[in-house]
Amino acid sequence: MQNLDGYLCTGIERNSDNYRQAIDLLKQYNMVNILVDHELIDNFVRLPLSGIAQIDELSKVNQIGINVPLSQDEKNCLHRIVELYDTSDEKKNVVLENFYEKFDTYTALKTIHDWWDRIPNSLSITSIGRVLGHANAQKCYPGFPPLD
Repeated sequence: MQNLDGYLCTGIERNSDNYRQAIDLLKQYNMVNILVDHELIDNFVRLPLSGIAQIDELSKVNQIGINVPLSQDEKNCLHRIVELYDTSDEKKNVVLENFYEKFDTYTALKTIHDWWDRIPNSLSITSIGRVLGHANAQKCYPGFPPLD
């Protein structure tokens, strides 16, 4: 789910102090219109990214229509916007519940979700599994230490 942290974030509540701060930061780099309505929680906005790590790979189109990477200052500005996101557990839970509700509207994804939820929560390593895992490690990595 870490790859989806851009969707699963809470974002910034509209008309809050953090929202005004974000707008002021974005104005400095002429990026005010970059925030989008959050699909998973009403009255919140977020950066239009599926993953926060994408900030460092973003580019923009310059005045003559050429794609250019964001400057380090622009990237830092977007990282500061992420720091303004609401971090309350209550809001995070709303986002997660709404995500799974939307996720489950797709039949194939719901089947996978249901299957995943049926997997037992505890794992145990058997002695046979340990020996097989060790044998495979020795095969793949010559010089792997012997089993105790």
